[in-house]
Amino acid sequence: KESKVIFASADRSIKQEVFKFGAIEFLDKPFSQKKLVNAVNKCLDIEEL
Repeated sequence: KESKVIFASADRSIKQEVFKFGAIEFLDKPFSQKKLVNAVNKCLDIEEL
């Protein structure tokens, strides 16, 4: 089973690079609880497909 990765960083210059390595979502720090929940839901939705 494949793991889903949500990447969080204050360094926005790496945003495009993390997707090359399979990240599902990138969160800019600081991020809200709502953004984190949305990212987790996105990962769960992908898994259901």
